[in-house]
Amino acid sequence: MLTIFSERGGQGVSVKTGYSLSHEQRRAVLQKVGEEIEPLIVGLREDVCFVITSKQLIVCNEGKIRLTNLDEILSLERPKSAADLADGKFLFGRIELRLKDGSTFEVESDPGAPYIGLVSVFRYVVKMNRGHSS
Repeated sequence: MLTIFSERGGQGVSVKTGYSLSHEQRRAVLQKVGEEIEPLIVGLREDVCFVITSKQLIVCNEGKIRLTNLDEILSLERPKSAADLADGKFLFGRIELRLKDGSTFEVESDPGAPYIGLVSVFRYVVKMNRGHSS
């Protein structure tokens, strides 16, 4: 997932790989989501953060934690307004993930490369969940 994120998109101001977090940022994330978590990709804003691990997506919003296993993600929806389009690619916005139980899970990204990288990661996850190996 790190390779997909980095090669098809990349880091931004608030969306980074877990390995590129400063010591203070890493500590802040782990205090919110749990010390035992190994973050691969992190979105860190004031009171909201999300963490993608090898098996889970965790969102912490104003002290409330919601998590789901990646194998529960069925599809992803992206905004389809003209403001979100540039050269045929979505460059900013929220990514809404539809889970197998019908509920949704939302992640917000920096514009540009981080957004494209996250969409690519979630497309990969959806593809794997549907049984495709490439």
